[in-house]
Amino acid sequence: MSSLGDYLAKYSIGKENKKSKKRKHRGEYELANHEVDSASLYEDEDAKVVVEKKKKAKSGWRVVGTEETVEVEPKILEDGTFAGLQTREEAEKSRKLKDEKLRKEQKELENAHKTASNETVYRDLTGRKLNADSEELKAPISAEERAKKDKIEKRKELEKINRSETEVVRKLEELAKLDKVKHEGLNVYENDEKVNEVEKRETKSDDPALMFDKKLRSEFSKGGSRKYVSITGRKLYKNGFPANRFNIRPGWRWDGVDRSNGFEKRWFEKQAEIKDGKQMKYAQE
Repeated sequence: MSSLGDYLAKYSIGKENKKSKKRKHRGEYELANHEVDSASLYEDEDAKVVVEKKKKAKSGWRVVGTEETVEVEPKILEDGTFAGLQTREEAEKSRKLKDEKLRKEQKELENAHKTASNETVYRDLTGRKLNADSEELKAPISAEERAKKDKIEKRKELEKINRSETEVVRKLEELAKLDKVKHEGLNVYENDEKVNEVEKRETKSDDPALMFDKKLRSEFSKGGSRKYVSITGRKLYKNGFPANRFNIRPGWRWDGVDRSNGFEKRWFEKQAEIKDGKQMKYAQE
């Protein structure tokens, strides 16, 4: 009997293995389910497709201990758009804000340009602004008059550029003297208090009090030192210096070395020669 059982087991004759049967039944079950699902798909082919909408999660912070949710306002950039990741609605809103801001800025620029372009600015040749009520705009000027006026203005400009500080100071002093003469007059009398006061304050070189009065001597030395100060207030050289046509004393830092090309010396020699020639000619006549 045992030999028959071994034979059947060897050649798999008889009852099948439980595992294989289970696998077979499982496959049949899956196949049957698959057929049912495919059949239902064919049957529901014309049916409406319904998409289940998921609830959108609200962005915000929830207060601890309560059910209150605080919504966070999105950060807006300089151009009017939102920062970070955005939904479709947020991107559309951001685009509208940006377009509105650009439209507003463009309108402001157009208005500013209109107001600026309406005002006409008149200028002369030097670039100076002219008022609308000025005589230069009202009176018609011919080409000759305009050229003459431009020539005068250029000459004044050159004179102003070439004018030295000394000339300016001297001009101001002359104007002050003229103003003084205008109010006080040219006549100076013996009992004039202002003139007498100035004469009293001035120390003469032959004053005998200089020999024993230290205070007077110091004042006299200060007055003498004023000679070595230029009209513009700069200190001058106290010792001797080569003569020049304009009698300009060198500054106090000069080391005494003549670094000129010798023109001033030749000029004085030529002037002396001309003067001597005139005298000789006059003596011979």
